[in-house]
Amino acid sequence: MITIEQAKKGEVLLAQLSQMTPENIDKLSDLLRDWDIDDVLAVITEIDKRITVVEAINRIFDNKETDELHTLHPLVLNARWLFGAEFDSPMFVSNSALTTVVKKLFKGEDYDLEEISNPRKRPDIVCLKTSTLKAVCTDRADTEANGIMKPDQVLIVELKRGGFTIEAQEVSQAEYYVRQIRKSAILHKSAEITAFVVGASVGDVDCNKKTDSGIIHVVTYGHLVETASKKLFRLREELKAHYDAIGEKSLVEKALEEPKQLSM
Repeated sequence: MITIEQAKKGEVLLAQLSQMTPENIDKLSDLLRDWDIDDVLAVITEIDKRITVVEAINRIFDNKETDELHTLHPLVLNARWLFGAEFDSPMFVSNSALTTVVKKLFKGEDYDLEEISNPRKRPDIVCLKTSTLKAVCTDRADTEANGIMKPDQVLIVELKRGGFTIEAQEVSQAEYYVRQIRKSAILHKSAEITAFVVGASVGDVDCNKKTDSGIIHVVTYGHLVETASKKLFRLREELKAHYDAIGEKSLVEKALEEPKQLSM
């Protein structure tokens, strides 16, 4: 009791315990017997972060009033794990040389000038009139170039705006991006390039296309949500009541929060 009184939230904890059923108190005791509280917090925080992002995307991707550039697009572009476990690594970061090559792919009239009034704020994101694009990569030392670090695994994500249906033209554009990046001579000799084009719907196109330069995948926001739910072992469905109780605005704001480093 003395220790609880010394804690900042000791009184809150006692109030919470007083409202629990005897069965739930026993469950809490079993949980703390088998798990360290820091481990519990680390696991729940990570699961909550991912489910929150998926739930937020699911609620707003087909809402015509959604401010895509400031809500939907940041959510997707900053959640690499949505596109595959191989991209879920802190080793994937923005690279100035890669970003420069990507920006040279477009002409001045392609850019959304209103959104890039302060390009230094998000130098890794390219805002175009019809889409938003981001490229990240891992680096590997090139033994043939005195160990200079060069882009190795490259991930390109292009998000189409406004209920966009992805057709053959959009796939061809993605092939062009991949081909030009491959030809740029900034990559490691063994570099792999994977591009995702995301829209509201998909037309009569090949959704998985492999070329000599890289791989292009075409998906919808709905596909991302469904795939992510499976990757999370259907925990989103198990915890539906919890997330349904959170309002859309609060959920999106939470999903857009900058990640915080846990103190272990």
